[in-house]
Amino acid sequence: MSIREELIDEIGRYERMGRRNYSAHYLLSIAAVLASFFAGLSVALDWFGKDVLAVLSAIPAAVIIASERFQLGERTKWSYNKVYALKEVLSAIDYEGLSEADASKRRSTIDIDFEQRWPGINQASK
Repeated sequence: MSIREELIDEIGRYERMGRRNYSAHYLLSIAAVLASFFAGLSVALDWFGKDVLAVLSAIPAAVIIASERFQLGERTKWSYNKVYALKEVLSAIDYEGLSEADASKRRSTIDIDFEQRWPGINQASK
């Protein structure tokens, strides 16, 4: 497999990762808003019992904590930034005549740089 084909596969993989992280972050945000909305309406209109209301009221805080700890927004940015960096190498191969050896060196540099910037999971504050 050529470096060009490897780059195309890797770009696709990181685009999918970025979309998954974005989707998870977005869905968690919607869940938090809806839970808060229905908890408020439940109190005003006496829809649910205390047990369901307690669960609905706890969801927004749990979502915010999970989203912050897993850094879904940062992971999305990280994924798409890596895609753009790899596309730059692919474009240099296609339009600037970058050799496979030089492209491999650039990709290695990108991998090292992005490995150091991986958001990971936040530690609880002290």
